[in-house]
Amino acid sequence: MNVLEYIRMAFQALRSNRMRSVLTMIGIIVGISSIVTIFTLGITIKDTVQNMIYYQSLNTFRVYMCGRPDVNPPRAEAADRIQYEWLQELSREYKDEFKPAVSVFYDYADSSNESGEKFTTNVYGVTEGFFQCNKKEITMGRELLQSDGERNKYTAVVADVFVRQYFGSGVNPLGKTVEIKIKGSRIVKLTVVGVYKTNAYDFPGARSLLDKQTDIYIPYEVLESIAGNLRTVFSVVDIAGNKDIDREVLKEHLAEFFEKKYIARKYYYGEIDDIQKDAEATDKVVSMIIAVVAGIAAVSLIVAGIGVMNIMLVSISERTKEIGIRKALGATDGNVLLQFSLEAVSLCLIGGILGILFGIVNCNVLSKLVSRYSSSLGEYSKYIAKVVTIPSLATVLLAIGFACFVGICSGLYPATRAARMNPIDALRDE
Repeated sequence: MNVLEYIRMAFQALRSNRMRSVLTMIGIIVGISSIVTIFTLGITIKDTVQNMIYYQSLNTFRVYMCGRPDVNPPRAEAADRIQYEWLQELSREYKDEFKPAVSVFYDYADSSNESGEKFTTNVYGVTEGFFQCNKKEITMGRELLQSDGERNKYTAVVADVFVRQYFGSGVNPLGKTVEIKIKGSRIVKLTVVGVYKTNAYDFPGARSLLDKQTDIYIPYEVLESIAGNLRTVFSVVDIAGNKDIDREVLKEHLAEFFEKKYIARKYYYGEIDDIQKDAEATDKVVSMIIAVVAGIAAVSLIVAGIGVMNIMLVSISERTKEIGIRKALGATDGNVLLQFSLEAVSLCLIGGILGILFGIVNCNVLSKLVSRYSSSLGEYSKYIAKVVTIPSLATVLLAIGFACFVGICSGLYPATRAARMNPIDALRDE
């Protein structure tokens, strides 16, 4: 008798006790679907963490003004905070290493197009490093450069939505002048040098094109000249480092620089935080959590395996005379062992396949829930990775392999017991 005949007999035995087989497979289905869901969801979580690393940029550092731990600091004054002049000095001292990522919201601005339709924008003064740290997707033109600020150029990077609001669809805005009215009266003329991409989730409450409120980015020095006396200090600031230079070297230089700036200050100091390192640590923690949760889900498979073993023992006790007849007709111990082992493996394999299908259904449901939730996060939704709805080949093979392993382990003892039966004793069974 060949292996295919044994498989046919295994499926025939399962069909003869359909309800019992289905109830036994439920544990396998739940366990496998849980593992598939956890692994595919884990991929999404890891991708989300990687997105955070990407959008925060490589070699990005965050500098905090912190109170010294050995004293009770009073309320921080402006002189205690990070000064913009320090950041300019940092750029000059370490010209090829750092670009401070300054972003200062100034005010809302009113604009109107040729048709007289009015809309509102937000005006930000930024430095060149802002675009490196925030990963704005420039679809036309360029980002703002340090030279724009140094030469006091009234340049601007605007949103693709702003272009449609101001110029209409299909117009190339590069090099064109736009007028915005700040503080309700002052008109400022800006030359468009770049356009960045927006997404639908950036405007959750907008009903029409003109309702969409976008950001206009202008050089920080230009904002200073517009505002007059703009005294800006920071409690925290991001600094983009050169990705071609070792992170530890960059961090050391930053620490030395801010240590000099705070050495004369009794209550406060500059704390350097490596964003990429924090994100990588988070990635490792997420991987550990996924592994632990998957291990917990695997426990259900062990329980299901015990159920399979129990059912196989019951099946053998019911088919004792059948075993005796087969052995009396010349079946070897190996033939009987293979027959009942294949029954257990078939039971678990079918449960594993159904578990994978249920896992795919779970992933599709989660995908819809995550899409609905991420749409409410505004600009932060760009970090949320798309839920993988189809598990990878490795996950499918792992699930099927695990199901077969459970089937072999749970079926081995009952099959061995059946193979060792004495045919004379088996034929006496009533």
